[in-house]
Amino acid sequence: VNIYPEFVIANDPTGAAARVLKTVDPAHDAFAPGRAFLLDPAGNIILGYAPGFDPNHINKDLKRLLTWSAQDEQQ
Repeated sequence: VNIYPEFVIANDPTGAAARVLKTVDPAHDAFAPGRAFLLDPAGNIILGYAPGFDPNHINKDLKRLLTWSAQDEQQ
């Protein structure tokens, strides 16, 4: 799914995304069903969500990140 040119939802991560997720502490099981991560364009993990999270939290967090990003660009 491609919502925005640089925003991709990867339901079955492969390649760079899989390599990044393999760096997550095994105790957190990055590949657990229902788990989600936000990665920046460079492939760094920005936020992680445990299985069973409320999807509205991603929306709320994205709004905050985009607001902070816009403020940084203005300075």
